[in-house]
Amino acid sequence: MDFEVERADIRESRVVEQEPPPLEPGQALLRVDAFALTANNITYAVTGDALKYWDFFPSSEPEIWGRVPVWGFADVAATAHDEVPEGTRVYGYLPMSTHLVVAPGRVDAGGFVDVSPHRAALPGAYNSYSRTDTDPAHDPAHEDHRMILWPLFFTSFLIDDFLDDNGFFGAQEVVISSASSKTAIGTAFLLDQRDPVRVVGLTSPGNVPFVEGLGVYDRVVTYDQVAALGGAPGAYVDIAGDAGVRDDPKGPVGHRDPDHRRPVRAADRLRAPAPGARTRGRAPRRRLGRVSGRCRGRAPGSVGVAVRGGLPLRGIDQGQRLLRAQLTGRYPTENVFHLVRHERSEPHAFNTGKT
Repeated sequence: MDFEVERADIRESRVVEQEPPPLEPGQALLRVDAFALTANNITYAVTGDALKYWDFFPSSEPEIWGRVPVWGFADVAATAHDEVPEGTRVYGYLPMSTHLVVAPGRVDAGGFVDVSPHRAALPGAYNSYSRTDTDPAHDPAHEDHRMILWPLFFTSFLIDDFLDDNGFFGAQEVVISSASSKTAIGTAFLLDQRDPVRVVGLTSPGNVPFVEGLGVYDRVVTYDQVAALGGAPGAYVDIAGDAGVRDDPKGPVGHRDPDHRRPVRAADRLRAPAPGARTRGRAPRRRLGRVSGRCRGRAPGSVGVAVRGGLPLRGIDQGQRLLRAQLTGRYPTENVFHLVRHERSEPHAFNTGKT
């Protein structure tokens, strides 16, 4: 069974029921067990043509319909490959479907790469599948956390590493826009380990309590407070990509003392801003996880949902506790997709019987 959206209008969707094709020599059939569904996956759909996301998992009518990629776990349900035994559990890039046929290549103890011809020209980072039984970072109790947080943590790591490699461009403070997003949270978590650098989260008023509660920002500033930012040396990590905020003469870049400008030329998502705004009481620091991607304790924020077996749903809510809600109806994944598309990812929103 495949969940498909109309490429020209992702508000339109359908579920196609069909049996997996017979395996050819060297192939394996993955049974999709669980995947995360977040705003990042909606971005995959919106930019599917421009960035070729539709090409990873062609649909039954590829010119009209597309299968949205997700990150999750799958089990080898059948195999025609000597080095990929049945029952192997893997983590990787999957379609919103019940099954996926792969052609494992470059097989080793850690996993394999899908070398299917249609994926040969696509970015290699999306074609690798890691075995859970040989992955020292894998923790079955935190699979939901890994599905939701792991993919964009790579981006967070690169931002942190880039700033560190360049001595933070002389910045004393790093301002991060879209502070409630997964990329921003991961970046702030890493920067929070670096004592000389203060971290400021830039967010909307409605997200302030959540962002403050993460414990990884030294202070939180709303977008309508950016004029109050100071003029000390700083760096601006523009996750939101809002030119109106970035280029505002009174915003995080434009208002500062010219002597304190530290333009970042090596990355198009980093600019030179400054600190400022009123200092909020800092929440107790709570570690969100290790660099391996394993999360401990409570989970951070309303950042996505984990869909398992097509029916149960686990969501991470604003109260920072992992909930389980049972979805009813014939095609619950379709319900979840459109609720996330409408930015309604609270767990209570999924207690629905509508199809």
